[in-house]
Amino acid sequence: MNDLSHMPTGAGRRRSLLTTLAMVLLVASVDLAGAKPAAAGPTKGSTPVEGAVSVLSLGADRSGTVDSTAAFLRAQDVALASSFRFAAGPGGAPQAVVSVPAGTYRLLRLPFRSNIRMEVNAGAVLQQAGGRAVDVRGGAPTLIVWDGLPGAELTNVTLIGLSSSTGGLKSLADPVFPGWSVGASFTFNLDPATTDASTLVTGLQALNVRGFLIQNVYSIQNDFQPAVAPTTDDGWWPQTRKAALGLRSRGDAPADGSAYYDPHQGSVVNWYNIRAPKGFGPNQVNAGHDVTFSHIFSSGGTPMRFETDASQGKSFASEIRGMRADDIAGRDCSRTVIFAPHAQTNRDVHVNHVQSVGCGQGVQESVDESNTFLPGSFVNSTIADVTVTPGARAQIGTPGTNGMWTAGRSDRAYAKDKPNQFVWSVVYTAGTYRCSGAFASPSDLLMTTAGQLRPVCT
Repeated sequence: MNDLSHMPTGAGRRRSLLTTLAMVLLVASVDLAGAKPAAAGPTKGSTPVEGAVSVLSLGADRSGTVDSTAAFLRAQDVALASSFRFAAGPGGAPQAVVSVPAGTYRLLRLPFRSNIRMEVNAGAVLQQAGGRAVDVRGGAPTLIVWDGLPGAELTNVTLIGLSSSTGGLKSLADPVFPGWSVGASFTFNLDPATTDASTLVTGLQALNVRGFLIQNVYSIQNDFQPAVAPTTDDGWWPQTRKAALGLRSRGDAPADGSAYYDPHQGSVVNWYNIRAPKGFGPNQVNAGHDVTFSHIFSSGGTPMRFETDASQGKSFASEIRGMRADDIAGRDCSRTVIFAPHAQTNRDVHVNHVQSVGCGQGVQESVDESNTFLPGSFVNSTIADVTVTPGARAQIGTPGTNGMWTAGRSDRAYAKDKPNQFVWSVVYTAGTYRCSGAFASPSDLLMTTAGQLRPVCT
């Protein structure tokens, strides 16, 4: 599903070329009148589509002063009305193309139309509109929402960072974790302190969507710690209290599982997250089918979080099935990968190549905290090629505080939150999990359903 082609298609190719020329002239005239574009030229595989509809031409504010949500939506409608198309999106069909030039834009719950490809310049910053006191009764204050009604799912959508830009907010990532680059990525600024956003701000929420690609994202959170554990979300301000990306099910999915209104057949590629507080990070996967995560990093928090929502006790169907995660890394974090079924049965989740450096735990498998009769599980699920190295700046949770932590020595390489309860349901591929150095405690050594033992690291 990665970005491969920029060729227009269809019988109206000649008309498309004329339309493209007009659109290019329009976009160029707007860009020349505004702020300077991002520095440096495009990197390999990151060339923007010529002929896209610029959000600036529809009234978006690149100064970050006012809400640009309506302009972004108008740009989608104008692009869909044109004849220019990107050849094949992640859902297999052509896509209308919207461009977001370098600048700072405020958004709040921006919906996507089907068959839209949004190309965000690597010098662009997206942040929340509406302020700290935004009304959350309509849902979390997310910047972008991918969702469709039952029977009318959102399809074939892309959000991708393109070109190349360094400096500015990206200097906060220095030093960048080995093997990663943020040069082609656009920025989700999810730091309430610098944007006056809600503590519940998120970058993107994906629900009833099929055929999608998210690629080249750099997100900034806030790991502020109050002196005393607050009793309300607002009391945590300016800490970021949500994951940057959420994958979840609609609450009106049939309880019998005859249909699932959740993310299907998508990819999340090259997401780099910094300053995550304990318990949060670049993603939270509550539900989804046939989704691939690749090249995901977080400093702080949890880089790869499979945490479902006890749907066996809820009125709608939800599950994680057929997911893969490859090349996951965490530094000075809480845990690098967590499997937390919370009374829900999930299937066919496979994780490969994990680097955990200085985190509280490398890999954790959790059970349901409230229901000992329906513990939940990850059936036919594996993890392989894991390296865990301890450090002195791990996020170690403070019991009974719902999110407070201290920086300290890494706890365990491989952990289960209730070591004497139930078996491990995730199978570790023999000979591919490693740990070195001194941890505060040995890894939990429990028998799996296949009779396999966990590794011991002390």
